[in-house]
Amino acid sequence: MIKINAKTEIAIYLLIWFGFILIIYLQYKSWEEQRYLDIVPYGLNVSKVIYVSEESWGDGPGGNETGVIVYQLSDQVANEIQKVGVAIFSKNTGGFSDFRNWKQTPIYTWEEAISREEPELSHRLNKIAHYLNSYGFPISIDLQIESEIDNAITKAGSYYAYSRTGIIIVLPINKKVVYAYAG
Repeated sequence: MIKINAKTEIAIYLLIWFGFILIIYLQYKSWEEQRYLDIVPYGLNVSKVIYVSEESWGDGPGGNETGVIVYQLSDQVANEIQKVGVAIFSKNTGGFSDFRNWKQTPIYTWEEAISREEPELSHRLNKIAHYLNSYGFPISIDLQIESEIDNAITKAGSYYAYSRTGIIIVLPINKKVVYAYAG
């Protein structure tokens, strides 16, 4: 039998505990990444989360969550969306039916959609902060990401749809998908 001094024994136990904690942490991060990927219709074929900003205020009934998740869109899917346009989202395949009424940007404010018979004539366009702050609460978003989203939703060339829990915005020119939720 090999004799181990007390310091070595403690070091072995600490190493085992650190290894155990590391395994738990890595499993959690893997689960978290998959949870984010499961939000997006599988037809968009996203495989990488590139930015997340989420905040939660309270738990259970009356709780409130606000967040923005940005995904990488593959070149192949981005090119196909640019060729086909909004029609690609009307397919019953690809999980697109979870999001309703796909439209091309720009996105107009809810107030304008109600007050005007032709909201496309409006000159006041939305910002992602307007959506988040109307239904949730302000969160910190990287200024470059926020600017990129605002630019995409104020010009033609991107696509969006609402689900029961948020809005998804597909930016084929930027090769990104944005999921925002608030409330």
